[in-house]
Amino acid sequence: MKTRTLFRLATQSIQKNKMRATLTMLGIIIGVAAVIVMVAVGYGARTRIRAQINNLGTNMIVITPGAQNTAGVSQGAQAFANLKLDDVDKIRRESQYVSAISTIRRFATGTRSREHSSAPMTPAPGALWPC
Repeated sequence: MKTRTLFRLATQSIQKNKMRATLTMLGIIIGVAAVIVMVAVGYGARTRIRAQINNLGTNMIVITPGAQNTAGVSQGAQAFANLKLDDVDKIRRESQYVSAISTIRRFATGTRSREHSSAPMTPAPGALWPC
C-alpha cells in the first residue's frame, strides 16, 4: 500500500471510532506523563541523597563494632561492643591520613543506658596528619 492510502485509512478509522481514538490518546498521554514524573522523582531523590552525603564531608569515615551471629542469625551492626580504646589508639598510630578521632562510648547499667561522646582527639596540638 502507498503511504497516502495508509494515511487515508487511518484518518477514516479515527473519524469512525472517535471515543476509542480519544481514549487511546488519553492513555498514551497519561503513560508518557507518568514516565516523565517518575524519572523526575528519581533524579530529585538522587540529587538530595548526594547533597546529604556531601554534607557529611568526603574526608570522614565512621567505624562501628561488627555484627554478632547467634545460631546463624545476624544480630545486626553494633550488637556487641568489640572496639576498645586500644583500637582507637592503634588506628591513630597506624593510619597516616587520620587527622582527628572522635569516640562515642555507651554505658549500660541495669535498665539505664547512656551515651557519651568525646571531642576529637588529635595526635598533638597543631600537628595534624595530612588528609
